[in-house]
Amino acid sequence: MSQADHADNPVVVYWIHDALSNSERMLTDFSPAAITLADRSPSTLIIAEREDGTREIADPATITDPAAANTRTGTSTPNIPAKGDAS
Repeated sequence: MSQADHADNPVVVYWIHDALSNSERMLTDFSPAAITLADRSPSTLIIAEREDGTREIADPATITDPAAANTRTGTSTPNIPAKGDAS
């Protein structure tokens, strides 16, 4: 499904999940070359995490930078306080 199909529940972050090492890292480079590289390994999946916390396997052809795609207030990446910040 595209971003438009989920206008009320947009993607806030993409994760690169490696099933062999059972590890994840955040996708931060949204260039076509970086997305292709992230999706190249047979043990790797790209996971879209939506605003409500649900996760789904993403189609690499539809991935865009969530911060640029989400223009509503509160739909950018989650506000995680810096280490040592009590707010």
